[in-house]
Amino acid sequence: MVIQKTDQTMQAVQNENLQKSAGKRNRRAQNTQNTKKNVDGRFLIAGSSKEQIEKKRKLAQKQAMKLVKDAFSGDQATKQNIEDLKAQKAEKVAEYQEKMQQIGNISAEKDKLRETYGISKDSQEQKDLELLEKYQNNKLGFFSDDFSKEEIDRLKELANEPRTEYQKQLLSLNGKKAALQSDADLMQQQIMVLTQNQSDAKVDQLKSQDMLKAGDAAEEIQKAASDEIVGMVIADAKEKLDKELEEKKEEAEKKAEEKEEQDERIEKAKEERKEDREMIEGDLDAEKLQADASFQKQSVTQSEETTQRINQIMKKNHLINEDLKGIEIDVNF
Repeated sequence: MVIQKTDQTMQAVQNENLQKSAGKRNRRAQNTQNTKKNVDGRFLIAGSSKEQIEKKRKLAQKQAMKLVKDAFSGDQATKQNIEDLKAQKAEKVAEYQEKMQQIGNISAEKDKLRETYGISKDSQEQKDLELLEKYQNNKLGFFSDDFSKEEIDRLKELANEPRTEYQKQLLSLNGKKAALQSDADLMQQQIMVLTQNQSDAKVDQLKSQDMLKAGDAAEEIQKAASDEIVGMVIADAKEKLDKELEEKKEEAEKKAEEKEEQDERIEKAKEERKEDREMIEGDLDAEKLQADASFQKQSVTQSEETTQRINQIMKKNHLINEDLKGIEIDVNF
């Protein structure tokens, strides 16, 4: 009876604990599922972050390379322009030097003819030649000093006089020299323009410093991208850390729930043992009372039977009570 009642009580307690545990497991499973969704979401973000980091890095590299490439192309174009100007200048200088060489040859030929004709530098023929060359140069566009009154008067006289053979040859050479000098002067102006253009191009190149600026800009792009990438990495790491903390929190909650369930089971077991002990003690007390009553009844019966037998012996053997004084019988059972 006691054992059956105890089994029923323990079964009821176990059913109650199972229901509580099942409810907690369901709640924890739901929380885990929600957490898993969040965690999965973070993993998706983490994966996207890796793709975004790689995309951002490639975009920054592409922008930096384009900037440097464009600057390099511009710098190369500037350098090529300077080289072209330099080549053009060198070509013009060579032509100019050639013209000046021809002019020098004519001057030498004139001196040689003067010596051939035996004309003195102080002679009137030489002085008239020099005045005629001055006039010739003026007509060809090479203006020199103004003519004095004496020079004009002499030119008027020479206009009516024939030229000597010496004067004719030297005036011919002087005309060629004037033409060469005109070409040389034009080349000299072109050389000056090319020199100025080359100098301006170099100054512009130094001012622009496209490659240096492009390098700095490329570094800024890379740095900005790196800063953004670092931020993305930090965010990704934070998400992973949050995930780990969430998992640890869930694990701690699970252990706490398990400990709580264990404590409840222990407490229930203690209460069950206490109740069982009280019930058993109550049943034992009742049984003991019944046993004592039965024993007392049995003792009385045995005592009566013993007394009857003694009386029968005494009666049969005609003994008296005094003869039984040496017989010790414990009748208090």
